[in-house]
Amino acid sequence: MGNTLEELKISCSDKTKWKEGKRFSASVSEQELENWIKILNL
Repeated sequence: MGNTLEELKISCSDKTKWKEGKRFSASVSEQELENWIKILNL
């Protein structure tokens, strides 16, 4: 994500809980997205 995370952090509360990001290809499957969302435990 480059510097995006650091730039976002300064505009958010200290209580914000950050999750690890992931970059997907343009051809990502719906199943792959669903699996990743489950891993996040939101």
